[in-house]
Amino acid sequence: MFLSAYARFRKRIVVPTALVAALMTPTTPAPHCSPQSTEAGVATWFCRPARITPRTPVQLLVHGATYDHHYWDAYSREAVRRGYATLAVDRLGFGRSAHPDPTKLTLAAQGRVLHELAMGLRRKGFRTIVLNGHSLGALAGRHAAALGGIDAMVLSGVAKPTARAARTPDPASGSPGQDFPFWPAEQDPKFANRNWPPGYMTTKPGARAGLFLHEGDYDPAVAAADEANKDTVPSAELAEADGSTTPPPPAGTPVLTVLGRFDALYCPTTGDCRTDPAGRGAHIVERSGHCINLGHGAADFYRLTFSWLSKEIAVFARSSDSSDAG
Repeated sequence: MFLSAYARFRKRIVVPTALVAALMTPTTPAPHCSPQSTEAGVATWFCRPARITPRTPVQLLVHGATYDHHYWDAYSREAVRRGYATLAVDRLGFGRSAHPDPTKLTLAAQGRVLHELAMGLRRKGFRTIVLNGHSLGALAGRHAAALGGIDAMVLSGVAKPTARAARTPDPASGSPGQDFPFWPAEQDPKFANRNWPPGYMTTKPGARAGLFLHEGDYDPAVAAADEANKDTVPSAELAEADGSTTPPPPAGTPVLTVLGRFDALYCPTTGDCRTDPAGRGAHIVERSGHCINLGHGAADFYRLTFSWLSKEIAVFARSSDSSDAG
């Protein structure tokens, strides 16, 4: 097991980044947050409302490739304001978490880590656990859900399992070509001096806005901060970006699938998820590219998500109460 001692946490120092400053809402009171880590080297940040009980639903927030937990900062603040607890994670190979051999950090391996985190929340007494994942974090989340114990899922930046998205070339094959937007992290000035095993990738300088955002639907300051604060991605995970190796969500688990309308990564045929076959069956957020949280449509995504969750959690609570009474 990756996380055999989840319950024992160590305090960590968190340094705010420019991306956080760009995305945070100054008028919103800061939630009660505590940075934590596990013995397996996975860094997490637990945020909660002032009053918390076993009935408080908790969201496990999972970032995608070349991001870390900061992707969810503004969303987490809104979730706490609405009465949710959140656990944002830097997945293995990202952010402040350990950086093991990236050729072995598959989506299935990441899913096992996420499942252990979810079960750690369950052991702490939380009755309702929602996995909220973006992009490759959503695919890793599907692996976690296949192991059981996830009550609901919000999956953004990925197509439904039945929809076909563009296939991502294997970065380890040497064949992606000059237009491939990723390159080895050791070639990037930001990561050149990191003592990591070979096989970590990152976006080439200047590539992120075209990949993750949609022209006219984002604040240039956010795009600049996103570029400055980019992270890496394990090569094994990037090779699975098309989702073909990922199990579908378990039958009976409520799932909300969301795509930004102009997600060029998962709706490559037309560039518009309203008309692209890959967008079939997904909820579409206007004014958004791949990274919905960074675009002008972020607030619409929040409203959609919390409205959907309130209905699903109410159903789950009634079912749980009936089981307890029986």
